[in-house]
Amino acid sequence: MPLRWQTSGHYLIETLRAGADSGQDGREKFVLGQDVFIKQQSYALLNKIFFFIALVTAACIALWPVISVFLSNVAARQPVGAAVVQTTITGFGALTAYLYTYYKKRQTAAENLLRLIVFGKLPADRLAARVMDEMARIDQGVGFQGKHEADDDAASRGGGA
Repeated sequence: MPLRWQTSGHYLIETLRAGADSGQDGREKFVLGQDVFIKQQSYALLNKIFFFIALVTAACIALWPVISVFLSNVAARQPVGAAVVQTTITGFGALTAYLYTYYKKRQTAAENLLRLIVFGKLPADRLAARVMDEMARIDQGVGFQGKHEADDDAASRGGGA
């Protein structure tokens, strides 16, 4: 029975653990899955951290007009300071929202890779090469490509635009 706050990665790794006794292929798939599971857990933790920080900063952004009414005499004395604070909080909120979506995409990609290991029909040796390629793609980090460069990269990998 799944526990609260578990990701689907927990369920998938338990499914692999149950099949690890089915022979060499099952053991190799379990080891491969463990490697992906560790990465998935790291992304899930970072995803949760940035989600809650983004939530708090979004509340600060929404409540800033109310706070500024109560602090109107401070804002009247230092209008530039109030604008700087509001802009800084908004920028920080945007950054944390971006980092949340960044790590959420990686967590989902790692979970999909676990699904491939669990439900795919490939033998472990062929699966290992595919998993390594996908993990390398997931681990590339933040990229600042323009749309045309990204389309060119996708076309060169056979994905098309």
